[in-house]
Amino acid sequence: GVMESAFRTAYEKLTNKKLDNVEFKQVRGMQGVKEAEIKIGSDRKKIAVVNGLGLAKKFLEEIKSGQRKGYTCIEVMACPGGCIGGGGQPMPIDDKIRKSRIKSLYEIDEKKKIRKAHENPIVKKIYKELFNKNKKLAHEILHTSYSKSTKGLVKKI
Repeated sequence: GVMESAFRTAYEKLTNKKLDNVEFKQVRGMQGVKEAEIKIGSDRKKIAVVNGLGLAKKFLEEIKSGQRKGYTCIEVMACPGGCIGGGGQPMPIDDKIRKSRIKSLYEIDEKKKIRKAHENPIVKKIYKELFNKNKKLAHEILHTSYSKSTKGLVKKI
């Protein structure tokens, strides 16, 4: 998933060392909430992946109340099992089908030569030709900020 991909890159960027084992299996699976501590250099990063908006709301309320704390990153996926179980997928869908799709995607990933986003030639080209030349544009596209409103957090446009 997204968290696993992000930490593959974060590890190498923060340590300046090659990550040999790119598997972060602690955040895989169908459970509603998956938590892990990932060691990056001498630091430990607490991460969580939450499936489903109902669980996400509960999880965030627990953070707000202080029951949960210390996370570096939290990935929230609206659909059970993530996008693999979302509305854009072929029907019918149930947990057996979701698990089969997830298994297939991890098998495909394991066979790929490039398994880290920052090593993707297209990503590298975009940075070289666009973002490295125009820092203002890079900041506008790559950064998001939020502000409070009467309806909760709202993305600033």
